[in-house]
Amino acid sequence: RGANSVCPSEVARRLAPSDWRPVMEVVRRAARRLVLSGVIEITQGGKLVVDLNFSGPIRLRLPQRY
Repeated sequence: RGANSVCPSEVARRLAPSDWRPVMEVVRRAARRLVLSGVIEITQGGKLVVDLNFSGPIRLRLPQRY
């Protein structure tokens, strides 16, 4: 796990420390919207996710500039 990305569960835990699991889908939906806006990128297994109909563990990061 790199310091330049975050797990959606870390975001959910910040938003609702005592009951974060119900917030997970809200965070994942927000992540999809942020990807469409170009604000963040989603990775899975270290690779950029291009199909937003993903399932399984993901990471969120700021767009990589090369």
